[in-house]
Amino acid sequence: GGGYSTPVVADGCIFVAYFLPTGLTRAEWVQGACGGMQISKLTGRIEADDILLCIDGRSGRTLWKAVLKSKGFFGGPSGVLMTPCVADGRVFFIGSAGRLYCVNAADGTPLWEGSIGEEAQRIRQLVRASVEGKEGAPGFKMDLCSSPAVADGVVACNDNKGGLIGFDAATGGQLWGPIPDCISKTCSPVRWVHQGREYFIAAASRAVCVEPRTGRIVWEQPDVANEGTVAVCEQYMVFSGGGKKK
Repeated sequence: GGGYSTPVVADGCIFVAYFLPTGLTRAEWVQGACGGMQISKLTGRIEADDILLCIDGRSGRTLWKAVLKSKGFFGGPSGVLMTPCVADGRVFFIGSAGRLYCVNAADGTPLWEGSIGEEAQRIRQLVRASVEGKEGAPGFKMDLCSSPAVADGVVACNDNKGGLIGFDAATGGQLWGPIPDCISKTCSPVRWVHQGREYFIAAASRAVCVEPRTGRIVWEQPDVANEGTVAVCEQYMVFSGGGKKK
């Protein structure tokens, strides 16, 4: 139940994000589709620790573990779905409650943290309503499968509502966004270098190329019906879907 974050390799190290629930007293489960487990009721505390682990790629020895105490939530078996991004000596990752973290890649020291936007707060409120047994409380989960990306000193991430947000990679301050309707929940922004300049590319019902420091849309392509992360190579892009949505 620690999530599905993919490990990432950088500078001889392996980084992986996950979560551990804290203080949970009771959970009832029902069998879900395809053999999966779906949560039906929670009691007790819902907080979870968001954790980033750094492992030596040669020996397998744990070099450090950054524990963000009670920053996440335990809302079912999905947990952390976002792969970390390593850039400029820092690791950026999104936790189980929609928190955006930045830690030092050398020793795991937390540098700053922020939020992917109002959707993170909404999801946490839904979890609390379910735990407290409020009648009619809607279902909840952090189902975002989108990793952050870094370009030109800016970290861009998905706001879980189809929007792209840009943060200063050094301070965590929000620079722009969200840019609406430009990134699906299963699409990560991609760093693209063209003629010596860096850009972000993202896609959903439209594909956009965004200037990192300003959030300005350099160009856009409508009606792409994209679901996955865009593959970019030099001046070419490949989308997972295409054509105008019906």
